[in-house]
Amino acid sequence: MQEVFFREVAETVVISFPACGNIYMIWNKLRENNFSIDVIDVVREMSPEAGKLLEGYSSRDFSEVYLFFDYDAHNNNLPLKYRSRNVIRELLDTFDNETENGKLYISYPMVESLREIHSETEDYRNFYVSLDVGEAYKREVAEELEFRDFRRISRERWEVACRASVKRAHLIVDYKESIPTYREFLQNLTQAKIYEAQWDHFVCFNRVVGILNGIPLFLLEYFKESFWNHVMSCLGK
Repeated sequence: MQEVFFREVAETVVISFPACGNIYMIWNKLRENNFSIDVIDVVREMSPEAGKLLEGYSSRDFSEVYLFFDYDAHNNNLPLKYRSRNVIRELLDTFDNETENGKLYISYPMVESLREIHSETEDYRNFYVSLDVGEAYKREVAEELEFRDFRRISRERWEVACRASVKRAHLIVDYKESIPTYREFLQNLTQAKIYEAQWDHFVCFNRVVGILNGIPLFLLEYFKESFWNHVMSCLGK
């Protein structure tokens, strides 16, 4: 994504967290400090790799921060006092602006859901997955060839992923198998509303989650209506 979309658009620093690092830990550190510290400094403190990558940078050097995490229904990395709460709602309230604490995008059940996308149908192969599947999900989708190597996804396939993800988000939130308008997308298919629909319609009742990747939705929001119009003009071609 960085190579295809951002090389000539912005200077980016991509930080990958180890398996033990997650959004709950960042949120908890901010909360412990009454949100008086910067998310860049929290990330720098939590990850040795981030400390190296951010050497020589200050928080003021970053105009936008985006956070991409997998959905975690268990909250196992949270302090016990928070585990009875629906913390993800609070996370999405905290991380709702890329110029402040950062903007959070969630993939359900995890980032590997990108491999579920089928170019011919421009849709995800499956509709939902059990929350109990855990790490086995990675193995189940590992053999899907179109999006197997995340380092080599072409722009055309990213655009397919954008259309598929909008269709899936619209189905999860509004039960509509169609492409919304750009205004409807911005108003109705927010990360918060997608999460609310996942929780109300799937998680609470059946311990499943609708399969959806958050990264294509980020691209559509980041590159605004002109990119949306281009992507949707290729629908079904």
